[in-house]
Amino acid sequence: MNDLSFYFSAYILCYIWVISYYSITRSASDKAHLRLAAAKAVLRLTRQWDHKVPVDVFYLTLRISQDDFPQMRKLFLSKVHQYIKERALDAKYACAFLIGIDDYHTPQYEEFQHNLIEVSQICQQVKMRQLSVQADVNLLTAYPEYIIPYLVHVLAHDPSCPNIDKYEDVKAFAPIYWPLHLLLSTLLGEEGLQYSVPGMKKESFMTTLSIFRSIKCSKDAVDANKTKTLHAICDLGILIAKRLCPDQINVSENQTVPLPAQLYATVQNDQNENPV
Repeated sequence: MNDLSFYFSAYILCYIWVISYYSITRSASDKAHLRLAAAKAVLRLTRQWDHKVPVDVFYLTLRISQDDFPQMRKLFLSKVHQYIKERALDAKYACAFLIGIDDYHTPQYEEFQHNLIEVSQICQQVKMRQLSVQADVNLLTAYPEYIIPYLVHVLAHDPSCPNIDKYEDVKAFAPIYWPLHLLLSTLLGEEGLQYSVPGMKKESFMTTLSIFRSIKCSKDAVDANKTKTLHAICDLGILIAKRLCPDQINVSENQTVPLPAQLYATVQNDQNENPV
């Protein structure tokens, strides 16, 4: 597929998205099927053109996991799981398993946790294979922890994200807390992978905190007004990580890591917030 073909396909997809949300001549079920068709088409396009998929289309695709029709959610998440397992889809799409979680007792919690463990295992396999071939190359994007910057940004831009300046009730932040907790517990908790390889827990903890610190030293490249929300989510993530790894709290985490340029822009040091 050349660039012209990609943009033609993207135009058709945008048209489908629009009519699936705003058409008044179609039933709700028809619109849901159109949204699913568009999302599945995006997943197929990303196999070769992931770097060309706009951020807003990426988010629209992920939010099929929040669709009002349970069957659409199930079909979409099944396809995401399949493509990631086949290594035909970037692990960042695992965010789709997370943004629909708003409580520990959500029926799909254990299923999504299992899916995330599989995604983490796939990332670890890719990382180890690449390290054995090119040990001097920065392979952070192959780390399962690299899902974090995408999840933080997705949560900050999700309609369910509360305004951090207006809400004082901790329950309002459940849509933020539980997705973060599920991902971090998969990476750092007892049900995760850190005990399978010596030193993995420490490495994962350091990488996790380095990612959060790097985000706190950045601004939102899509909407600068969301920067404060990004930083607040990172503060929450750091607290969760430290609670999951109390024996690692004193580990140094000064490493700066590169972040997805589509989502984050660097800021001057004097603009950085104080670390947690």
